[in-house]
Amino acid sequence: MRRAAARLARAAFPALRRTPLRRVTEQGWFIRFRKRVYAMEATDVLEVIDALSEAGVPAWLVGGWGVDALLGTVTRTHGDADVLVRDSSNGHERAVGALTPLGYAPVEDDGVAGHWLPVRSVVRDRAGRTVDLLSVRNGGADAERARDATTLGPQDLSVGRLAGRDVPCASATLQLRLHTGYRPTEQDRRDVLELCSQFALAVPSEYASAGGTRRSGWRRLPAAFARRRLRRLPASAVVVPVLAAAEVVALGTTGSAPADSVPAHVTVLYPFVPAPRLTDADIEGLRQLAEVTEPFPMNLAIVGRFPEVLYLKPERAASLRLVSLTEALAARWPSFPPYGGRFTAIVPHLTIYEGRSEPEGLEARVVTHLPVETSADELWLLVQDERRRWSIRERFRLGTRSANAP
Repeated sequence: MRRAAARLARAAFPALRRTPLRRVTEQGWFIRFRKRVYAMEATDVLEVIDALSEAGVPAWLVGGWGVDALLGTVTRTHGDADVLVRDSSNGHERAVGALTPLGYAPVEDDGVAGHWLPVRSVVRDRAGRTVDLLSVRNGGADAERARDATTLGPQDLSVGRLAGRDVPCASATLQLRLHTGYRPTEQDRRDVLELCSQFALAVPSEYASAGGTRRSGWRRLPAAFARRRLRRLPASAVVVPVLAAAEVVALGTTGSAPADSVPAHVTVLYPFVPAPRLTDADIEGLRQLAEVTEPFPMNLAIVGRFPEVLYLKPERAASLRLVSLTEALAARWPSFPPYGGRFTAIVPHLTIYEGRSEPEGLEARVVTHLPVETSADELWLLVQDERRRWSIRERFRLGTRSANAP
């Protein structure tokens, strides 16, 4: 039935464009109807990914299916699948060849890709299922914004889930980058806000503002609900506890306490996987990383400042170890870059006070308690509950693998 409907639609749509009714084909309801006729299911996408993998063609889902893979659920009907293929060693030609046994054949009409990802090849089967094979445009601003397909870094790639299976896809940070630099649609807004909500990422300015696309009535509601979810989603963080600094941190708790009753600590990675999304695999990954990380001395004797933040900075050797630990975590969970990707430099620090009304003389009192001499021998996974209260979810001893080695 679906195959017959697709054949009828393919014959009817071009004919309509040649008649006075062509304006009908430009209406939103008609575009949505056509997308449903040509809809791809998650199983169709998995079939495509499997065929490319078996042919040795590196490929990752981007676009709508890439967003759904990151979210782990199918959020809407997709009229096609966008697949990023490395533009090297005849990658696109090999990809087309890999999909031919599935009934896909090249078509002449252009696909619709994102602003930074031009279509290289479009293939479609007799049921109307369409796959756009994409690569990053070389040179100029495009290479600077989205990076060349042959130089995508680990932070640009991730693994999502469709129909209960892991699938390669663009990372949340790359998806956000590919959703900027143009006038966003309502669907773009929903996708971006959902990604920012699930991965605790900062909302790009063009999506955070009220400007952009024209919206009225019920069309405002999905984005409004998504922003509300972003504000309410419980967070998590990976930290190194510094219990020896409790007395110093207590000096700054007369106002905006930095840690909400959490013991003194140096943050290693925040934001991490949102608390409701943490899996056993995430816990095991943290455990494995802690096992191969040797404990190290961590002395804090330097007072530093960010805007409206007073903090202690570990000495250089400890700072370098903490930076390496952050980088290792970010490499293993590329969808969660340090500071949500807002800053490029990693600055390990222990917050003493955060706020605009710092108590007078606080820095001088802090200095009298320095240095704080301690060591980093544990990682803690902290999580928030629905009321934004922090608690310790897991504790991981550092260096246990080498300690248990014969």
